[in-house]
Amino acid sequence: MYLKVRKREINQNQYANLTNDFFIRKIKKFDKNFNFNKDFYKNTFKKISIQTSIRVWIKKKLISFKVMMNINFHLKNQITPFEVCASITDLEFKRNILEIKKMFTKTE
Repeated sequence: MYLKVRKREINQNQYANLTNDFFIRKIKKFDKNFNFNKDFYKNTFKKISIQTSIRVWIKKKLISFKVMMNINFHLKNQITPFEVCASITDLEFKRNILEIKKMFTKTE
């Protein structure tokens, strides 16, 4: 199966809000009421976004200064977490994120 991808110019301004604070707020809002829908692709995208957010949130808690995500240096390591998002069930993913939040919130 091949996906048709339209070529389009990327407007860098549309990503200006993807800051560490954006990802941290996303995790702070994530709770047991968060729901996935029945669309595998949208859910996988949501899980990747949430997983990125939890990584930033944890690093912010552990090192307490601006988190630097060096994607170029860790390019090969970036693929594996995304594969996990696609293969783990939505419920299991949600439980894992809530458990991680709970562990790191206890230490405050």
